[in-house]
Amino acid sequence: MVGPNGSGKSTLLKIISGCIEGYLGSSFVDGVNIVENHKRCVRKIGALIENPHLYSYVNSYDMLQLAYKLRNGRNGNEDEIDNSLNQVGLMSKKDIQIRDLSSGEKKRLSIGLALVGSPDIIILDEPTNNMDAEGVSMFQRLINQLRDDGNRLIIITSHELDIIGKICDRLIFLINGQIRRDFIINKEGYFLILQTDRSANSVALRTFKTELLAEGKIAVLIENEDELNDLFRTISERGIKIKSIEKMTQAEFEYKKAFNQ
Repeated sequence: MVGPNGSGKSTLLKIISGCIEGYLGSSFVDGVNIVENHKRCVRKIGALIENPHLYSYVNSYDMLQLAYKLRNGRNGNEDEIDNSLNQVGLMSKKDIQIRDLSSGEKKRLSIGLALVGSPDIIILDEPTNNMDAEGVSMFQRLINQLRDDGNRLIIITSHELDIIGKICDRLIFLINGQIRRDFIINKEGYFLILQTDRSANSVALRTFKTELLAEGKIAVLIENEDELNDLFRTISERGIKIKSIEKMTQAEFEYKKAFNQ
């Protein structure tokens, strides 16, 4: 889920996870009303929303154990807690007090709080904030693994369009609490933004999935290597002169179009 600051992303996640009440409409998990059956629903949901409070003087293992107990009403076994530590790359920090973790490691632990106990629904609000490149790479691998395991819903909000464009199957653009766009994304697809010397050149490219943009630019959707080869072959055979070329993920392109950026 993507949108400008103040568009309502975090508020919506709080509603879905049962953190706030008093809103218009209803929220359901597997057909069960969250407000009316909070304890039953919350056991199916693991959430990282905004900045969760971490207790400085407990270690990573005990923090995850507390999250597990609050969600399930009982302690998890050691294998369950260790699995979450492994997922976020903190097994070596198992006995380290949280006050001694770096900001990136604390962010990883916060993600672990949402994952512990393998909930059916995982909600992650800006999960890559304060992460270095290694942490972001770990996060991408983790989400791909969780998605491939199946049987769970993962909801992510982020301003990192390049990241979510590679890991998400569906994008929802939110603004002022309203859905602007909702579509399935091709994670391997991307747009090439071409600026040619003549607008008439757009006719030669009509066999591709194109959109005309301002300033004589043409956006061409490339979904596989064959389409890329065909595009450059057409450009060469028709003698189309390219003034500039820019590559953009499908998520980035759709966002700029949806929000007129």
